[in-house]
Amino acid sequence: NFVLALAEYESLRKQFPNENQLLFPLAQTYEALGQDAPAIAAYDALLKSDPNAVWAEDRKATVLTRLKRYAEARALYEKAIERSPENYQAYADLGHVYTEEGRADAYLAWLQTRFEKTPTRVTLMTVLADAFAGQKREDEGLKYLRAQVEKRKTQRAIPEAFGALLIRRGRAAEALGVYRDLAARWPNDATVQMELGEQLEFGGKLDEAQRLYETQVARADISANDRAPLRRKLAALYVKAGRKDAAIAQYQEIAKADPNDFSAQSALAQMLAEADRLPEATPIYVGLAKQPNYPSALRADALVQVGNIYARQGRKADAIGQYREALKLNPQATEAASALKRLGEK
Repeated sequence: NFVLALAEYESLRKQFPNENQLLFPLAQTYEALGQDAPAIAAYDALLKSDPNAVWAEDRKATVLTRLKRYAEARALYEKAIERSPENYQAYADLGHVYTEEGRADAYLAWLQTRFEKTPTRVTLMTVLADAFAGQKREDEGLKYLRAQVEKRKTQRAIPEAFGALLIRRGRAAEALGVYRDLAARWPNDATVQMELGEQLEFGGKLDEAQRLYETQVARADISANDRAPLRRKLAALYVKAGRKDAAIAQYQEIAKADPNDFSAQSALAQMLAEADRLPEATPIYVGLAKQPNYPSALRADALVQVGNIYARQGRKADAIGQYREALKLNPQATEAASALKRLGEK
């Protein structure tokens, strides 16, 4: 019963006038009873005692909007945006105030002015696109953003953000054009080139993506760290094209460059095993199982794979030994337990 709760809070407030923890539930109770003016007074008192209570400002802005005190509400939401420029909800709240005022176009104008001052704000770009779309003017909004991005195309973060925005809005073909421009402008940046490759893949242009990755992998001026993800992308395309030996060659190079790369080593061993290149796969799995820093479950799985290889080679006793060692490392290794049962062992 909010009436009884209000009486209790007001009584406690009189007894403990300096107990500011009472102010928030008091304000909320006023709100629940539709008493907006005293609710604002309670929020003001709370903010006076604790200027960092920003959540009270948010609640106060909601009440002000309800009272049609729009200018005051907007000021609070603009303050929240200044405080957290990437807070999408603060923009949404501000947009709601403008909508309640019947001034949606004024909100768009405010956003555009702000974006032109701070175009690197990724959230602001999204908010602008959403605001145009909300008025059934998505094409107009993207045209505006494209023009702004074009003015700042030498600032890499801005066209990258626009490309990502286009992808989220289901405009993959337009996004690909943005990424092509980025790759042409930063030809030596391996990350930008890989982003283009990913968009080519997404657009089904697999041959072009493969050629791009091959060119990047062959470069002498990039680090091993930059080359490794490119090799992974290239290997995945080789697998899709049925070129398993070429994919294996890429993972061999990754593993050679970083022998401690568990994912690369395990992927290489798996591909070798699937290609029936068992003598090459076995020592890789054995090596993984011997790594004391790897989790026991991963090491146990490596032993299971060694056991599977031995079983395929008809080496039953050796396979059983590997499965038993796997269970010592990980008693929950169900594949090892099932394999032992299949081989007639307990």
